[in-house]
Amino acid sequence: MNFLKHIRFEYKIVSGYIIIGALWILLSDSLINLLFSEQATRAEAQLFKGWFFILITGCFLFGFIRKFVIKKARKEHELEDNQRIDQEFLQNISHEVRTPLNNIIGFTELIQKNDINEKERKDYLRIIQNSSYNLLSIVNDIIDISQLDYSVSELDEEPTNLNKLLKNLIISFDEIAKTNGIKFDYNCSLNKSEEWVIIDQSKIQQILLSLINHSFKVTKSGFIKIVCSKYDKQLKFYIEDTGTIISPEFINEIFDNPQKLKSRIHKINQGIGIGLSISKLYLDAMKGSIKQDSTYNIGNRFLISIPYKKAIAIDQKHSKTKISDTKKTTVLIAEDNELNFIYLKELLKKYNFEVIRASNGKEAVDTCKSNTEIGLVFMDIKMPVLNGYEATEIIKHNNPNLPVIIQSAYAMEEDLEFAKNVGCNAYLTKPINSQKLYFVVDNLIN
Repeated sequence: MNFLKHIRFEYKIVSGYIIIGALWILLSDSLINLLFSEQATRAEAQLFKGWFFILITGCFLFGFIRKFVIKKARKEHELEDNQRIDQEFLQNISHEVRTPLNNIIGFTELIQKNDINEKERKDYLRIIQNSSYNLLSIVNDIIDISQLDYSVSELDEEPTNLNKLLKNLIISFDEIAKTNGIKFDYNCSLNKSEEWVIIDQSKIQQILLSLINHSFKVTKSGFIKIVCSKYDKQLKFYIEDTGTIISPEFINEIFDNPQKLKSRIHKINQGIGIGLSISKLYLDAMKGSIKQDSTYNIGNRFLISIPYKKAIAIDQKHSKTKISDTKKTTVLIAEDNELNFIYLKELLKKYNFEVIRASNGKEAVDTCKSNTEIGLVFMDIKMPVLNGYEATEIIKHNNPNLPVIIQSAYAMEEDLEFAKNVGCNAYLTKPINSQKLYFVVDNLIN
């Protein structure tokens, strides 16, 4: 009966009227002859047959049109509600984005003045840095909202080293924790034979990122901690903090009705954590669960549980894809933006690298072909002539052992998945976290 949904309303009315009329013409005479034996009674029944048909079709048309009008009115009401939510959403985004931007621009101007002392300069720099992290958190939440309408049921499970994944997360937030005076640590009780598991790495990382971001929003002092353990064929994660306690009722509302989060975007800096809704959807797909520990009374504690699937450890010590640490390595940075290139080049000064540049994807491919001394490639995605995905695929086809690190402003899950499919060794999202970059490069060297 699904095909009826695609038939226009006026066609349904006309078709229904014709079908009822045809059935009445075919069946009414036989029905009258069956019910009445006398000719006079049959003639009288024939007189009322037309009126009866009018009554039946009138009731049919009334019910059908009434149902259509109610359905249309409901859709219009929903549309008005969605328009109102979207309008509030845009207004709140404007307010939330402008607040940290005001701090960044304002204190940047103050730093340029000559009449401030060194302590004031450091204080202003710290405010600018915190406001930048704040702005990035807002952008991440907005991206999370845009993912709520997409299906998250498909999993891409692969062998993953949990200890390494958690260490990588700690490094990503290390600078934020130090700036805010918060102790940030993790404890993984899995031994060497247990730390390799089969999971959807990108999704579990997104879940943990969302919960850690949530903790940083509500925690002004104290600690944030991640605990990982294995219990009864389940992989357990505990994310604890000493921040403002969020009521269980409010957390349940976040999990149960993601769409309403658009109208609450103005509260994201108060710890709402829009990513929690994404996390719930991901965990449902993994046949896992997430809940808040109401007995934890010094802050917030979230408990995550997913099925434990043991994987065979991957020996990375003998991997052919690595950077030589015995001679000076030539590093190619494929980046069309001048400032991004300068910043990345400055970050790499701590290594004994010779840095060269390509301004587009085709130039990167040609340089890798002609220069056999290149030992590492940093690849931007959005570039002229040939984009970073296409360039990476060609480079890895020509030289599978040449490590390629993609660094891009694209941060959606499908972007990371696509990058993995073309053969990149690591993916760094902009703004680039220096500690995470060093962690990735050190792994390739060692």
